[in-house]
Amino acid sequence: MGRNIWQLLIGHFQDPMFIILQFQVLMNALKYKHYTSVLNLGYQPLIDYVQDYFVEYITNIVLAVDTNENEELNALEDIIERLMPESEELCFEVLEKEKVVWDDIKFCCKGVSEEVAQSKKKMWDFLLSHSRLRCTWENFIAYYEQYGSEACWAEYFDENIDFLLNDIDNPVITDEILSALIFADITEESFRKYISSVKLEPYGESLTKLGKMKIKVMIEEDLLPYNISFWDEMDDTASEYRVLYAERNKDAFVASLDDIALKDNEINSLLQSEVFASQEKKQILSKLDVTILGKETAKIIKELNFTINRVYTDTAWNILEEDDRYALLLNQLDAYKNEELPDLFAELASVYHQLIERTRHKFFRLESLMGQTKKQP
Repeated sequence: MGRNIWQLLIGHFQDPMFIILQFQVLMNALKYKHYTSVLNLGYQPLIDYVQDYFVEYITNIVLAVDTNENEELNALEDIIERLMPESEELCFEVLEKEKVVWDDIKFCCKGVSEEVAQSKKKMWDFLLSHSRLRCTWENFIAYYEQYGSEACWAEYFDENIDFLLNDIDNPVITDEILSALIFADITEESFRKYISSVKLEPYGESLTKLGKMKIKVMIEEDLLPYNISFWDEMDDTASEYRVLYAERNKDAFVASLDDIALKDNEINSLLQSEVFASQEKKQILSKLDVTILGKETAKIIKELNFTINRVYTDTAWNILEEDDRYALLLNQLDAYKNEELPDLFAELASVYHQLIERTRHKFFRLESLMGQTKKQP
C-alpha cells in the first residue's frame, strides 16, 4: 500500500524540482503525522485511495509507524468518524497512540449519526478517563448534559477538582450540576473540598442517597441540619454517626430528647462526651431503661462526677465489682444518707471494716452524750 501512495504522489507533481522540495517537506511530516499530511496535501486521488482502504491504511501506517504519534485534531476526528462503529477497537488504538487533547468535547464525533450513539459515548468516556480533554466547566457540563453522572465523569471531577473549583463562579455552572456533584462517587477529600467551596441549600433529601462517608462529612462541616426525620433515618443508613450528629447539633438534639429513641451504646457514648453539660447528661441518662442497664453502662456511671437519680446508682452498685464500687460511692456520695454509708462500706473490702466500726462507735457515743445531756436538770 505504501508503494501505491508514493506513485500517486509522484503523478501529482510535474515539476521535478517541485517534487524534490515537496518530498522533503512531506518526508519529514509523514514520519509524525501521516494522515494529517495526506489531508493537508489536498490531492483528492490520494485521499480517495487512502479512504478506500482505510482500515488497512490505519493499521499498516498510522499505527504501524512508531514515530507517527502527532496526528492533528482534525485528522483524528476524521479517523474516528470513518472507523465507527464497525472498527471501534481500532479507534481506541489510534487514540491510545496519538496524544491529542480536545479543546471542546462537542467536536469529538460531532459528525456521527444517532445509530452510533453508544460508540460516541465510549469515545467521550475515553477522553475523560485518559485526560484528553481540556479541563473546563464547559466540557465537564457538556458531558453531563449528554450522558449524566457516569463513573468517568465523577472520576474526572475527582482528578481535576482543584482546577475546577478555582473557577467555581463560572456562570455556566447550574444548580443541577451543583446538585449532581453532591451525589457523585468521589473521594472523601474531594467531597469535603467541594461542599466547603460552594454555596449549597440545606440538604433535604433522603440520607440513603448520600452514603455513610458523605453523611459524616456533612455533619462535620455543619451542612446537615438536625431534625428527627434524619435522626431516625440515620439509624438505618449511618447509625455509627448519630452520636456525632447529636454533638454537632447539641441544643437541637437535647430539645428533641422526648421525641427520639436512643440505643444503649449511644447513651454510653453521650455520657462520656465532653460536649454535654451535667444537666444535659442527666436528661440523656433518663432515656435509659434501668431494667436493662448493663455492666458497660454501670462502669460509665461510676465515673460521673455529678449526682444522678438513685435508681441508676443502686442498679450500677449491684452490677459493679468491688473495685469499681469505690469510685461510684465517691462520686455519688451526696446521693446517700449518712446512715446508709456504714452498710455500703460493709459491702467493701475488710480494710474498710475498721472505718465502719469507728463510724458506728462515733454515732453511738454521740447518741449517748445527747441522752445524758437531756437527763441533767
